[in-house]
Amino acid sequence: MFMFVPAACTPMAQPLDAGIISKFKSVLRRLYGEWIIKLVSDHLGPDRTGDPKTFVVPNSLPLLRGLI
Repeated sequence: MFMFVPAACTPMAQPLDAGIISKFKSVLRRLYGEWIIKLVSDHLGPDRTGDPKTFVVPNSLPLLRGLI
């Protein structure tokens, strides 16, 4: 069964999203940002001479699951 939910009703339908889940998402975003910064820094090397065009963001599910 499909149900239409009007815009801006998420806080009423999912009250945890406004508090607990949003804090969890915020922590995950920060950790992901720190991880990517470290990967890019490692790729460029200590003297920053690496080629940034060759950097690829790892996005395979098995790899990402292994980080948890």
